[in-house]
Amino acid sequence: GLLIRDQWVRQTMLEMGHAAARGRFVHLYLNGQYWGIYNLAEDIDDAYAAIQYGGSKSDYDVIDSGRLDSGELSTWQTVLDLAAGGIQDPEAYTQVQQYVDLQNFIDFVLVRMFVGDRDWNGGDWYAIRDRIGDGPFRFFTWDSEDVLPESAAAVLPPTVGSTDSIVLLWQALQESPAFRRAFADRVQRHLRLDGLLTPERNIARWDRYATPVSAAIVAESARWGDYRRDVQPIGEGPHELYTADDHWRIEADRVRGEFFAHRTEHVLAVLRDAGLYPTMAPPTFSQPGGTLTEGFALAITAPEGEIYYTLDGLDPVNADGSVADTAIRYEAAIELTQDTVVQARARVAEQWSALVSATFY
Repeated sequence: GLLIRDQWVRQTMLEMGHAAARGRFVHLYLNGQYWGIYNLAEDIDDAYAAIQYGGSKSDYDVIDSGRLDSGELSTWQTVLDLAAGGIQDPEAYTQVQQYVDLQNFIDFVLVRMFVGDRDWNGGDWYAIRDRIGDGPFRFFTWDSEDVLPESAAAVLPPTVGSTDSIVLLWQALQESPAFRRAFADRVQRHLRLDGLLTPERNIARWDRYATPVSAAIVAESARWGDYRRDVQPIGEGPHELYTADDHWRIEADRVRGEFFAHRTEHVLAVLRDAGLYPTMAPPTFSQPGGTLTEGFALAITAPEGEIYYTLDGLDPVNADGSVADTAIRYEAAIELTQDTVVQARARVAEQWSALVSATFY
């Protein structure tokens, strides 16, 4: 019981640029009696939706783990019907994007994969849609407590047996080559270079909560350290407690030093084996974005294949896998003289690498 797993997962979604329940840690007293450490957090419901996105509570459909929480269920059922019908062709893929914010969905699933979420069958999650504005569903993690196990724990959702609509939607979307490219692009963004799910970034986010809770946990131990020791024995003495030094810090240090140290590479290996992240390396830029200097020319290299890039902020590849109209085959260093977003992929035969992107000023 580290108390901070759930908030760490939600903070990860926030730093990825998505809405998520914000929270902080408090000491709780009930009528003057100390009751322990609590994670005071926003609740995900129609009131939250109205505060987050505007309008009134009645404007929103809120789905709680596949069940209707408020609003209407019809559009969510449309999403499930699309998934059941298959999403392998470009038309179906385009259609599902009317109802699902796919970048948000990918990050939502990827975070749950990364933390080794073991609650894929009916697990806690929310989806919110602005019904009046005809917006897409956006997804929210919730109650992420059974996570951050050993670093080699399972990554992928179950392939059979799950009735969770998130898993069913995920399995259907994998049929689309365009979705697999989009998924690989988010993996590249978050698990490579200085991404949010690389070891140093994970540990920094962990320490944001572990450092203050590490001292406060002494009071929690004094209040609840002997809870359920009758069925979860931790020692022989009648006064033995779950303590900060003997239990909390040992587990917190394991997550910090073992799980985060090795999890990123393990997840990448699993995703490569599953065909969800290309074995082909993406291109590398001679400068990873930033301020242009006079006479600067951007060099792009790749271990194999042809390189295609764009200077208009668009993807070099179309949804059907063909080269985009504005894509340029790389042949020599590119002179940049104004604010430019450069996006590039490598291609071998019909296979594309993950996308790399940089902004120059």
